[in-house]
Amino acid sequence: MKTQEERELFCKDSGSTYKYISKHILRKKGSTRTPRKEILVGMVNASNGRISLDDAIDHFLINPVKFFAKKQKENKRAA
Repeated sequence: MKTQEERELFCKDSGSTYKYISKHILRKKGSTRTPRKEILVGMVNASNGRISLDDAIDHFLINPVKFFAKKQKENKRAA
């Protein structure tokens, strides 16, 4: 997605707003929120095959849990 118009259309097709998705979901510094399942599936559908459901689930659900578990384990070792 290159233009502002394309980004806004993607967000609308995802079932959300550009403001919400850009501020909380698709940030360069990482998500501040986990998208609801409806938005997650909407983003996959709106991507026209560029994002798979498995990739979206890994990115937004699985990877953050793995990261948290790793940090928690490191903190226990350090204590």
